[in-house]
Amino acid sequence: MKKLFLFLLILISITSCAFIMTTNEASLILTYSPNPSSNCLYDSYDGWVWTADIEIKESIGIAVKLGNYSPEGYCCKTELYSSGSNVRKYNYTANDVEVWFGTLEIPAYGSVSESNASFILGNYTDGYVIETYYGKDMNGNIVSCSKTLYLENPNKGKE
Repeated sequence: MKKLFLFLLILISITSCAFIMTTNEASLILTYSPNPSSNCLYDSYDGWVWTADIEIKESIGIAVKLGNYSPEGYCCKTELYSSGSNVRKYNYTANDVEVWFGTLEIPAYGSVSESNASFILGNYTDGYVIETYYGKDMNGNIVSCSKTLYLENPNKGKE
């Protein structure tokens, strides 16, 4: 009986330590498809425009609400680069992001997505975009995810 009690005590200690080591902060993963994107066309108003699908997934089981939680008070920060130089910056509010995804809520282990999102680079024929999205998880933690989308142009120089 003493050995059984000792075994149970050790087993409870080991399993409770496993719970202590888990995080209580959501984890967001941003993906683009395709990446790199070569789905581009030249528009006389916007210049070169690429499209890609966007998905933001929560990966450890803690729901997130996207919102204006960046240091500047925005929901999404987008930086466009060509030849390694920053050529444009955009900040988007939660209202903008909600229009794109149809919601700001990302359920635990769930995702939000947008098909054929547009990325405008103007007269620059190729480059990359770095986007960062911000949210607050159900435990009150501010969380974010960031990813680079590479923009390739098989029509370089051909409008």
